[in-house]
Order: sequence, then structure tokens, then C-alpha cells
Amino acid sequence: MKKKRCKGGKGKVYKQVLFVAYSFPPVGGAGVQRPAKFVKYLRHFGWNPSVLTCANPSVPVVDEELLSDIPEDIDIFKAKTFEPSYAKKTAFSGKETANILKESILSRIKKVVKDFGKAILLPDIQVLWWPCLSVRLFRLLRTTNFDCVFVTAPPYSSMMPVVFICNLMKIPVVSDFRDEWIFNRQHIENSSQGRFTQFVDRVSEKYVVSRSNAIVTATNFYVQGLRERHPHVDSGKMYTITNGYDEEDFQNVTRSDKEKKLINIVYSGTVWSATSLKCFVAALKMLFDDRPDYKPLVNVHVFGRVVPEEKNYLTSKDILGNIFLRGYCSHDVILQEICNADILLLTLSAYDGAERIIPAKTFEYMATGNHILALVPSGETQCVLLDSDVPCTFFRPDDIDLIKNYLCTLVDNLQAGRAIGGNKQRTIMPPIQYSRKLLTGKLATVFNDVKSL
Repeated sequence: MKKKRCKGGKGKVYKQVLFVAYSFPPVGGAGVQRPAKFVKYLRHFGWNPSVLTCANPSVPVVDEELLSDIPEDIDIFKAKTFEPSYAKKTAFSGKETANILKESILSRIKKVVKDFGKAILLPDIQVLWWPCLSVRLFRLLRTTNFDCVFVTAPPYSSMMPVVFICNLMKIPVVSDFRDEWIFNRQHIENSSQGRFTQFVDRVSEKYVVSRSNAIVTATNFYVQGLRERHPHVDSGKMYTITNGYDEEDFQNVTRSDKEKKLINIVYSGTVWSATSLKCFVAALKMLFDDRPDYKPLVNVHVFGRVVPEEKNYLTSKDILGNIFLRGYCSHDVILQEICNADILLLTLSAYDGAERIIPAKTFEYMATGNHILALVPSGETQCVLLDSDVPCTFFRPDDIDLIKNYLCTLVDNLQAGRAIGGNKQRTIMPPIQYSRKLLTGKLATVFNDVKSL
């Protein structure tokens, strides 16, 4: 059978790459932007991307605005998953029965079913995408002349059938770790735990890393972790391509010149155990206990999904009227808010392994030039911020007293008419090495390398 070529756009001849991404616009969230920006800019570097994604992804947020990044003539193929919708999964986990006895019995049944599902659907529930994904991928690779395939995770389960089928059909495959597999298993919400689960993770990760023609990770520390866990794998095929910011996203952003009457602290992104705001909120409460007159002068806006385990302390009556949970907003709205913030809040919990993470929002924070309050352990995020020209203040995430004193200083600066962040107003040049376009050029180089093998 003669294979066809995908569209190249404007009659130009491109090398062809198929992106396999469970989450892709209009799915929302920071992780989706990585494959979306690669797809947006790859043609600048001689590669035409096509996309194979999930037709009915079970995800918490949707952002139609992200579709504007995708060229209209990109081929997007879809495969169904047998997962229940996110709304059904949430309803199943909830307690909606009024009768106490009935609720107790129903809750126990739900827990048994949920635990059983987590125990057999390994490494994650997205294995239910495998049947349709595998069939669709096999047909695409049989009928279309792709020069390589790029698969991005999480979900990590999607990597295994892609790597297997590409190996079978002798097509180069590049696996992209947006997050670290082992860390996510330990801390992500509703994640299965236990020795058998850890065994499945180790074996699955080893298979993907060993059988991929190239490995791409979002931080240098992820590469180090893979090398330590899989010393037999050629480290020369591992590359670091961080997340970044897109200059075009900031073109329509307007900055407010209004006189500052209170301090606006903005946090964007999901609030979960690894990015918990618990210590920051404890410091804020201490400040208000010591100085009740400061309470009207500090507002905190949280843009993003808050997992149920993190909601209680964020809605406490002690900080009522100071913390605003704005929920997930479209990307353009979030950019507008972070550009007009006085302080940008960046958090990482003091977990083992958190030092290897760089939250994706870090790069857009840096691109604003606004002051960043980084409550992070020593590690990759701190190194990235220190190497930039962006004004930052660092504290360990559990240094509650020091954080409280810093917040007090912010209010003192406001009342004295000084720059709130403690820095003079200046123009910040975003670190060019984190430009999404430049980072896409690095990925194209990886594709060129595996194509030539």
C-alpha cells in the first residue's frame, strides 16, 4: 500500500510528525499548552505536525481560546476512550444521598468499586483509551508517511501502546515527559498506591525509556532521575526542553496604571498537594491576627482548579474577603491578571522530589516582569529564577514566620508609597531561552536527529 503525505501548508514540502496527546485544545490547563505551542511553531523549522488526540477526554477544564494557537489546516485525528466523563467520575466520588444510612452503605460501595478500579487500571485510568488509540494509530501509520511520532504524557499509559506500535512498524518515536512519572504517582489526587503499583510504574517507565528513540523532559532534574533509575539506557538520547512563554500571547495584554490602594497577590494554576497554599494562608492569618488593620489592604486571587482536599483552609472565615477563588479562567484572562498583579505567588510543597519540578506558569510569570514570591524548596525552580533578571523573593515553603514578615513589609511599603515588591520600577526583558518558538526549534532538532538514525 502506498502511503500518503499529510498536508504541508502553502504547498511547501515538510517532514511529517504525528503528535499523540490525550489532552489537546480545547482541553484546558497548563500542560496542554506545551504540545499546542509545539504544533503552532513547528512549521517554522521544517516539520509539519498532525495530531492524534482523545475524542472524549475525561478532563476537569475546557478552554476554547487555546484553539486559536492551532493552524486551521493541521490534521487532527481523534480516538475515543471508554472512560466515564469527568462529571460522572466526580459524581461517583461525591456524597449526594440525604439518608444517613443509605449514604453510608452507598459510600462504602463506591469506595470498594473505586479502589478496585484504581488497582486494575494501571498505570492510570487512561488505559481505557488504549483500544481505540491503538487501532487509530496503527491505521494512520499504515496509510500515512510520517517521519516520526511524538507522544506526550501525562497520562503515562498513552506512551506504551504508541512506543510498541512505532517499534513494530519501525517508525522513530520521541517520548515527552511533561511531569515526572514517579513523583506524580506519589502525590497526584486519586492515585493508586502500593508495591504492585510501584512495580508497574517501574516496568512501564523502563519500557518506554528503553524503547523510545529519544526522550524529552521538562527539566534537567527529570533527566537525572531517569538516568539514575535506568542506567542501562543511553543518556545521549535524553534531552531537556523546558516549558516557556509565547511572546504573541502578551501582545494584546494591557497593563493598569491605576494608583495602588491595596496589594493584589495572584496565584495561577491548579492547587493540589504539590502546590499547596496552606503555609502561605497560615502566614496570612498570622499577619491579620497581629495587625487586623492590614486585613483590608491585601487581596489574594487564585485562578485555577482547587482540588477538594485543599479547599477547606482557603474558605476559612478567618480570611473571608481576602482570598478569592476565581476558578479556571481562559488563558488570555489569566495573562491579563498576572500582568496586572503586584505580587505573583509561586508555590511548591517541601516534598521529596519537588525540587525537580518547574511549574509551567513560572515562565509566564517571568515574562511579565512582575515581582515573584517563590515559596519553593532549593532546586530547579529556584535555579531558573535566580538565573533570570526577574525580581524574586524566596522562602522555604514552611517558613511561615518569615513569609508573614514579608507580607507585613509589603503592606508597609504600600502605606509608605514605596514600590510594593521592594524593587524600583524597571523594564524586564523576558529570558529569550524560554521563548516557545525557540524551544520548538530545539524539538525540531531532536526530530531531525531521530529521523537520521
